[in-house]
This record gives sequence, structure tokens and C-alpha cells, in this order.
Amino acid sequence: MGAVELDLSTIVLAGTPLAPAPLGASDRLVLMGQSEEVGGALRAVRALPGAAGVPRPPRDGRRVRAWARAALAEALAGTRIRRSAVRAALVRAGADWGLPRAVLTRARLRDLTPLQRSRLQSALASAAAELGGAGWLVLEAPFGGLAGRERAGARDHLVRTLARRGLGLVMSTADPVDAGVVGGRVTVLEKGQVADSGPFGAQLAAPRSNLAAGLAGVNVFSALARGGWISIGHSQVRARTELDGKLFVTIPTSAVRLAVDEFSAHLTSDAVFEAVVVGIHDRGEGVQLTLSPTDTEAGLTLAADLFDFSAAAAHAAAARAAGAQDAGAGSAEAQAAEPEGSGAPAWGILHPGLGADVAAQLAVTGVGAHLFVEVDTAALRAYPVDRAPTALQ
Repeated sequence: MGAVELDLSTIVLAGTPLAPAPLGASDRLVLMGQSEEVGGALRAVRALPGAAGVPRPPRDGRRVRAWARAALAEALAGTRIRRSAVRAALVRAGADWGLPRAVLTRARLRDLTPLQRSRLQSALASAAAELGGAGWLVLEAPFGGLAGRERAGARDHLVRTLARRGLGLVMSTADPVDAGVVGGRVTVLEKGQVADSGPFGAQLAAPRSNLAAGLAGVNVFSALARGGWISIGHSQVRARTELDGKLFVTIPTSAVRLAVDEFSAHLTSDAVFEAVVVGIHDRGEGVQLTLSPTDTEAGLTLAADLFDFSAAAAHAAAARAAGAQDAGAGSAEAQAAEPEGSGAPAWGILHPGLGADVAAQLAVTGVGAHLFVEVDTAALRAYPVDRAPTALQ
């Protein structure tokens, strides 16, 4: 009879166990974070009594059959099992996971499609669980290389098969959709430690890890509340609060305003600081900058939205254009009162203070460029380590 719990207390990172309590029958744990750390944790889990798993299939010229036997022998080390039982378990697992028998017997590893590679890993882990009496499959990035319908289908098949067979799961992924669909507890590993652990929705609502913060579209910082003010390090970015003590603070990437001129009319607070662009990358349907302050006593290192090319932004731009057309040019007095360049920005443009169009903004936002930054402190959210976020009062 297999183990009734999978005890993860012996797998410790910087003093914190991988999970705060043992996994029960059919429980699921999803590991996310830096690949080297996640891979090491999965190898440690595979070695525990009650767990069954094999490495991701390599891409070499060996036949699948030869590699599968070797991988199973390693997974079942110390367990004496007849070769006929191994063959039968492989056939059953292959059928269970939609892997044709011909793939198991004649194919070579290098010729497998991403979907076959995914199914092979699951089938071998399943066979190892059957032969060794294990109750939890351990899968490293089981949907790697899959996209669209194939990924969704493989994920759905995994969830349904686990439920049908009453198996638990420990798996890794870099995809938040995987984590949401598979469910269970999510543990995020960052910089050699457990950065956060718990339901993934709660992590996105109150980020404590850089991964959750990035997916939630915010920057996250450790901060201190004292005397009615929140201080984030030594920066001049401060906000009023009724909280007290050590906090986490989030700043949405959309709450960072940018301009090329320190005295731009588009920057309205007194807490403007200078920063250098140290990175530029795509993010979903937009583009983001990574900014490093020239003076850490004044600013913060931030991710900031640069462009937004989403459908919602396109509709908003069209609505602004229609509204402007309906309103007409307006009076001469109203036009004179408007800051230069304050007309409705075009689709994609978030920071009129950087230029009139995408081309102009790209010219001034390359890596190494100096920009002026302010944070909309009304958008800050703060929360103690054991509580959900609240709006600042």
C-alpha cells in the first residue's frame, strides 16, 4: 500500500520547507520560478517515498523503448519487478495517456513531437507510480513546447486522468494558466528561497514574489509604515497610510508616468526623479521599460508600461477620437488653456510627454536613455505580510 501523505518537510530552501504541510491523497503542488531552483526541487521530490517521476525526455538518437526502461529502472531503484510487469504497465500507461504503442516500441527520442514528449513523460511517471505503489506523479514542465489547443488539451487530459486515478501531482510550469487550471497550492522559488506559497489567485492579489508581481502587472517592494507615512527604502516615493510596521507595497506598471523633460506638463507631482532605461521588452499586448534611478535616494527601480496595443486600448483611442470630433475644436480660450501636446493620444501611446507617436517615443526610450519619472501614489496598495492589500487612506 502506498504512502497516504507526501512529506515535503525535508526539502528546505533558506530555512523554509517546500510546502508547509504534507500533501494528502490527490493533492497538487505547482512549482514556479527560476528554472534551476525548480529543477533541483523536483529532483528532490522525485526521491521521496510516495513520489514517482522521470526526467523530461531528452532529444537524442536512442529508441524510446531503451530510454523508457532505463528511466523506469532509475525511478524504481531498489524495487524488484518482473520485466513482464514493466512491459504491461508501460502499455497500460501509454493507452491511458494517449501514447501509441508504436511510439513506445519503435520511435526514437529525437523524432518525437512536443505532444508525444509530454505524453511520454506522463506515461512513464504513471507506470512508475503503478509499479512502485506511489500516489503522486512528479512532472517537470509537462506542457513544454506546447501551445494553443494542444497545450489546453494536454492540460485537460492531465487533470482528468489524475482525478480518475486518484493521483496527486507535483509539477513545474512557467505558465500562469497551467497553474490556474491544474489548481492546488503554488510555490514560487526565487533567489534560493520560497518567495511565496499558497493559492495562486491569492498570490496575484497580494504579490510577495517578483513572479506574481509581474503577472499581476505591478512592482512589489518591501516598505515601512511609521508615523502615518509609508517609506519605500530611501526613495522620495511616499504615501499616507493608517497601517504601521513592515509592509509590502505594490505600484502598478500603469501608474508610472514618463517624460523626457523634468518640467513636462504631464508630470504633476513634486516627487519627480530621473531614471535610466536598462531594459525594454514585450509584455502581453504592450511594451514595458525597466527603469533604474540615477539616485536611489530619490527614485525606485521600476517596470513601467510604455505602449499598450491591446484591443481595449484601440477601442478607447477610437472613442476619444470620436468624442473630440463631436466636441469640435472648442473655444480659443479652452485651446489656450491646454498644455502643448495634450490632445487625445493615439492608439498605443500612454505617455504623451515622450513624443507625439510611437516612432518619436522609440527614439527617446532606448536602453541607456534618461527619462523623468513620477509615480501615481494614489494607485499604491500596501499590506502587512499576513493580510490582503487595501487601498491607502
